[in-house]
Amino acid sequence: MPGDEYRFVLQNEPPKREYCVQYRESEFDFISRLLEEEGIFYFFEHHDNKHILVMGDSPSAHKAIQGESQIIFHEPRPGQVADEPHIYSFNYTEEILSGKVSLKDYNFKKPALNLKGEKTGDKNTELEVYDYPGKFDEPGRGNNLAKVRLEEYQTVKKEGSGATTCTHFAAGFFFTMEEYPRDDFNKKYLITQHQISGSQPQVLEETAGESGSSFSSSFECIPFEVPYRPDRVTPKPVVEGSQTAIVVGPKGEEIYTNEHGQVKVQFHWDREGKMDEKSSCWIRVSQLWAGRRWGAMYIPRIDQEVIVDFLEGDPDRPIITGRVYHGTNKPPYPLPAEKTKSTIKSDSSKGGGGFNEIRFEDKKGKEEVYIQAEKDRNELVKNDMSTNVKHDQSLTVHHDRTKTIKHNETITIDGTSTKTIDKTTSITIKTGTYSHDVADNTATYHVKKALTENYDDTQTTTVNKKIKIESKADIEITAATQIKLKTGESTLLMKSDGTIEIKGLNIKIEGIAIAIEGGVTVAIHGGMVTSKADTVHNTSGALVESKGTATNTVKGGVVLLNP
Repeated sequence: MPGDEYRFVLQNEPPKREYCVQYRESEFDFISRLLEEEGIFYFFEHHDNKHILVMGDSPSAHKAIQGESQIIFHEPRPGQVADEPHIYSFNYTEEILSGKVSLKDYNFKKPALNLKGEKTGDKNTELEVYDYPGKFDEPGRGNNLAKVRLEEYQTVKKEGSGATTCTHFAAGFFFTMEEYPRDDFNKKYLITQHQISGSQPQVLEETAGESGSSFSSSFECIPFEVPYRPDRVTPKPVVEGSQTAIVVGPKGEEIYTNEHGQVKVQFHWDREGKMDEKSSCWIRVSQLWAGRRWGAMYIPRIDQEVIVDFLEGDPDRPIITGRVYHGTNKPPYPLPAEKTKSTIKSDSSKGGGGFNEIRFEDKKGKEEVYIQAEKDRNELVKNDMSTNVKHDQSLTVHHDRTKTIKHNETITIDGTSTKTIDKTTSITIKTGTYSHDVADNTATYHVKKALTENYDDTQTTTVNKKIKIESKADIEITAATQIKLKTGESTLLMKSDGTIEIKGLNIKIEGIAIAIEGGVTVAIHGGMVTSKADTVHNTSGALVESKGTATNTVKGGVVLLNP
């Protein structure tokens, strides 16, 4: 429509709608419905060379009728003919209608907000109209809609109708009636409907004998001081039942959502959508749970098919209630072959090729719970955790494994335990003690190469029975200060300064050959010292002295002194 053929006269600019669907309705019905919802009326200004569509929401949009706008009322009487345009019939009615409108709605982005709109008139305020949903998301918008609804009711509450000989009447224009018998009816009126009928039968041959021309002009009007609002007579289409749609988003994306987990879709009936992020508004998605920072979250991904319902059947208020597979997006496992499998299986994004999965196999005798983490898996147990495996358990770690226990650990094995370590093993005990107890059997340590033990403090070994140390080579014991062997009253002490002490009640040295050597002296001391040989006893030296402080006795079969 050319720009000079229409005009907006609006005091209030309608707010931008987030989503507005023309669904199973003509363009005329669609536009009429939107105008009625906003309280916007329209009429035409007729000119000789064009007609102008005027859309307005206040009395300022109206003009007086062409020519003389003050029209007298003249009731027809026999024998009288009026020589000027006049109103010859006028009826006026008033209805008792609601004097208060209350609207309520809900905004999921502000769930605690008491979202309501109210407007109260001068009379009949106890007759309230209450409606939900009011179709607004801010209180200011609600109050404005309530005002429009109340003015709509007031429009039909006071209404006049009549007939006139004036040819300039037209809907959307106003006139002033004068000379009506009831003075309070003499005022300015806005014409809301106008109907003209006329006939000139004499121009047709077949009706040439009939009476002359006729003209009638009937109208409906309201007092001009009452703001006009159009009746909401154009029904809004209702979506009967659910529909399916395809999740869409920008090119190159696999998941397209906002901070509320909403997605966008394209409906199958949409002929103009481009299968992109402009195909619909953001649509809420039903989840298994939805708490305050807790619940479930499964975001439908681009190209998935979803089930869409509509709140109260309103095509402008869609909500996703489910998801379905189709010919391209098939189930994770082939059916019906894998009908006993139930699974939650995701797809790595972007690019796919990996997945996380929790799978249940319910086939009799092969029941299984399978869990896969495509990369990392983390568990947090804030109190106790118990695992009961009634048969075998196998754990394979292909890289490093770290276990941190901040209190105690107890491991009980009723059978055999085998541990194989290909490389190094290390046990570090920082503050406590270390205990290794083999209760009813032997312990064997097999080290194929050297064994080194280091102790920063004392080592104590207690054996209730015999100790046996066997070496197929040397045994070397080294101490920095001394080595002491003791059993009962017998002691062998070797000190770092070279001193060796042997103590005991009876000391016996026995061997095929025994040599006692002293670099300087050899001293043998005792209460009685006996030196005896079964055959030959030799005492020799550069100087040999035999001395007794009391008696020195030398005996023999033959005693040779200096032979």
